[in-house]
Amino acid sequence: MNESKRILIQSADVKSKLWSEAANRMGIGSLDSVKGSPMKLLPKYLISLLKANRYDAICFRYLNDYPSFLRTTVRALVELVTILVARSFGTKIIWICHNDDKDSENYYPLINRLRRKWLVYFAKNVFVTDKLLIKHARRFLSIDEKKIKSTCFGEICCSGFSSETEACISQISNWVAEKRVKMDEIKIGLWIGSSKDKVIEGLNDISMLMCGLFEREGEQDNIAIVIVGEGWKLFKRYNYDLAVVMESLGSVFIVDEQLNLPTSLWSKYFDFVVKSLDDYSVSFTHYNAISNRLPIVTFNKGFGSEFVHGYNVGVLLDSYDIQSEELKFRIANGSFNFESFLRLNSWDSGASSLFDFR
Repeated sequence: MNESKRILIQSADVKSKLWSEAANRMGIGSLDSVKGSPMKLLPKYLISLLKANRYDAICFRYLNDYPSFLRTTVRALVELVTILVARSFGTKIIWICHNDDKDSENYYPLINRLRRKWLVYFAKNVFVTDKLLIKHARRFLSIDEKKIKSTCFGEICCSGFSSETEACISQISNWVAEKRVKMDEIKIGLWIGSSKDKVIEGLNDISMLMCGLFEREGEQDNIAIVIVGEGWKLFKRYNYDLAVVMESLGSVFIVDEQLNLPTSLWSKYFDFVVKSLDDYSVSFTHYNAISNRLPIVTFNKGFGSEFVHGYNVGVLLDSYDIQSEELKFRIANGSFNFESFLRLNSWDSGASSLFDFR
């Protein structure tokens, strides 16, 4: 990995940006991202050929479908053509598999399976986003052990907020302040997520936990939760009765719209983060929580529990049947390994892995 390499990567999101900055800082190569549709990978690659400045690798990432069958089919075909053209010119194919078992938006499972199969077949390396996911990738992808490697994210610098979010943030701030006035030692958690179907499992978990506490203890002053995101509307359609009970609880505050809640405020307002998923992936919320030294509360299922237990970065619950005092104690008195996790998992380490394709 001595020579400088050039990688063309799908999606100009914050992950690509921070990997790119790390690669530049270490002098190991350049990571050029493609904004907008992933189908733009092909024209950008062809332009590099015309300029005699060919990329060493093309990195595919998310394989989400579209609701439209035609658009999904076109994307799949363009993806395949991109792979075949790149290989014919000696450019390597690599794939960051963000979800080992399934993609977040999967409308056409057969097409999605085909896309996964040809990426596994043609890719020089397939990267998962945590070393603990390697064994699961072998199972879900039926992949040659020599091909699979892990990359990672890293510590996330606190982001600021825009004027558009001020009103919602002010509501959250006032609600949290009122709770702390009533009970200084109360532990207030955050659940934050998108409007994708994958969040339903986590919202069901936190709802079962909070409603269970209410049934056993009434309106208790030990644990409270703020829920942020349009995913709540999805959950309400999924389990209307449970959602209505949640909305009636004094220990729950819900913002049912997509809100970019600045990470600079997480440790100011909250004592823990709740994250429970039904897939095999590492959520950016995990890194946001750890970067703010906030324990992750999760439930004993799926990869989230393996992640929290394996790195000792939070509280693992075996059931919804827990007393609020016990949960508060475990959040307040846990010896969590945030610092050692962030030493092992950095943007430099993640970028180094990506550039070490063979």
